[in-house]
Amino acid sequence: MTTKQSLGEGPIRHEERPVGLHSGCECGDDSISFAEPFKKGFTRRRLLQGSTAFAAGLATQPLMARYAFAAPAAAPTQRVLINLCFRGGLDQHTWFPLLGNPKYAQLRPTIAETAQTAFPLARGIAALNEFKDLHTTLGAAGFGYVPAADSQDRTHSHFEAMDLLEGGMNTPSSDGWAARALRLLPNPAVLSAVMVGGTLPKSLAGSSALTLDRIESFGLNGADEVKAKSEAVLQKFYTQYKDPVAATALETLGAIKTVRAMSRTAYQPAAQYPDSGLAQAFRTAAQLIKARVGLRFVNIDMGGFDTHTSSKGQLHDHAAEAAGALDAFFQDLGAELRPFVSLLTTTEFGRTAGENGGQGTDHGHGQGVMVLGGGSTGGVRGGDPVIGASGPDNETRGTTDLRDVLIEGLTWLGVRNAASVFPDHRHNPAGTFRK
Repeated sequence: MTTKQSLGEGPIRHEERPVGLHSGCECGDDSISFAEPFKKGFTRRRLLQGSTAFAAGLATQPLMARYAFAAPAAAPTQRVLINLCFRGGLDQHTWFPLLGNPKYAQLRPTIAETAQTAFPLARGIAALNEFKDLHTTLGAAGFGYVPAADSQDRTHSHFEAMDLLEGGMNTPSSDGWAARALRLLPNPAVLSAVMVGGTLPKSLAGSSALTLDRIESFGLNGADEVKAKSEAVLQKFYTQYKDPVAATALETLGAIKTVRAMSRTAYQPAAQYPDSGLAQAFRTAAQLIKARVGLRFVNIDMGGFDTHTSSKGQLHDHAAEAAGALDAFFQDLGAELRPFVSLLTTTEFGRTAGENGGQGTDHGHGQGVMVLGGGSTGGVRGGDPVIGASGPDNETRGTTDLRDVLIEGLTWLGVRNAASVFPDHRHNPAGTFRK
């Protein structure tokens, strides 16, 4: 086979197409020698189990104009940043009660936590006892908390608040903060960013991030025989060329094969994961990190935090679920990989400082952010939350812009000029991540 220098621009000519790649070709031959996903040509929906521009572009490239793939893979051991998003508006004053503030118990006569249900961190702030094991696993230096992070939203609307949070701008944007950051990350790989479970969030809009529920679900659609034939056709096509586009397309195929090979051998974690969807998401993340496939950024969601009524029991249950999943994850990584992995948490807004008539809390403003793992500076960071019974919404006033925490996390990750990810914000150091 003659190797050409470049794929060039525009549609691929008939004589350069392998069998099975003639849908839409100038020859008019739509006959296909094997089953889906090629019967009706290549589309994002038919080709890939997961929304990624990389693999979708891998399929459509032979039939369309040139596609901009990423650069070659990163080094085997790289730092990884995880964004754990608590959807619904987490009540930070239950998970991290202000036991040192006399107003706290007054504002929450029936749902306040006590010294018996929480252990002290610093500056009068405590953490629920459910987080004790995680705190022990990470040590005080790896367990950080920002008690008064400030977001841009002032509407108290779930949709609008999350849109601004994930866009990272003062006004709604078309792309997300994580997507902008990934474009500034040196040497991106095919598997640089992954959303584990659910659909791609706004924070990753505009990126080539993958979505997958578990390792076994990743790859081309169809039965094993169809997948094998599909990969063979694509491999044959791209092997004809010697340029960055073809090289990265072949790298994409290699990534698919790598992940599929991972699924053939039962994963043996170094820790026992709880039986929950969140824990399984972190189990998948740990498996990808250990495989050293170039993963740099992970997004995981946890819902159920819109606790307007009877909040205390719900939030203790959620804390047990989150803490159990996180503790297993960091134990699974072990001492070798734990320094390379950090996690921060986000939520669309915090809750009111005082309880409502239903023994719950309402939409507030300032939120708490956990900063965990190898990059965390530990302890309580940023300004103190300002709470009081005055004001129409009895909300907590934030004193540390959330974007300052994100900038420090992205800088730790290796993003170049991370502050530029948030062009309408001026960075003020919060000291939440190591250099």
